[in-house]
Amino acid sequence: MPATGNKPDIAPGGAGTRSGSRNHSKENKNRATGTSTIESANIVEMFKLIQNSLSEFKHETAAKMDVMADKIDSMIPCSNKCSTFEAVASKITKEHSQLMVQQDNLSQAYLNYDILIHGIPERNHAYNSACNVLERLAIDKSTIDIVHRLGRRPERDGQSGPRSGGDPSSSTPRSRPILVKFTKQHSRITALSSKEKLDTGIYVSAHLTPRRADLLREARSIKKKKKIHSAYTFNGNVMIKHTE
Repeated sequence: MPATGNKPDIAPGGAGTRSGSRNHSKENKNRATGTSTIESANIVEMFKLIQNSLSEFKHETAAKMDVMADKIDSMIPCSNKCSTFEAVASKITKEHSQLMVQQDNLSQAYLNYDILIHGIPERNHAYNSACNVLERLAIDKSTIDIVHRLGRRPERDGQSGPRSGGDPSSSTPRSRPILVKFTKQHSRITALSSKEKLDTGIYVSAHLTPRRADLLREARSIKKKKKIHSAYTFNGNVMIKHTE
């Protein structure tokens, strides 16, 4: 068959198609390479940013720790001052208690020359009544130094105020005890040891400081509950007996 002048057609999948595919693959490869390069650059940049952020955080944390350490150091002297103040306060409290005990001892030493006579009506003369009581107790009147009623004058009838026995409805004003101070303690001791000779309703007691009077009152309250056998005073001191 005679040849013609036309060039033969390139069949599908032929050399032309393979050349175009290679070029397309090369372009895709170049594009992928460029994309990978960009992504790598972005990752490196992000890593650097994270490193910088961590470094800044580290420096800020270190600075804050230094400030906190300085504050703690400044608080230590305050703690020492508080401890010193507590020690001084404790010492003052202890010394105050000791002074109160010493004052109470000195006051009681002065009161150890006294007796209190209870149950004498307020209308009776204090000195004459005291002399009558001391006469029954066989005590020489020459040893008397001072005699007077102890405490504020009671309220009169028709006025408000505590009455005899602590009963507000009582019509008889409460009589104040008579204080008798001796020149010798021996007279006081004799009066307290012989008080059973007195009539009913009249009795003699020691003159105590408020602190010791409260202790005796509390001891007698415990005695009423039968927790102790007895409570009494000796030379101005409050004594208790647990058994007979």
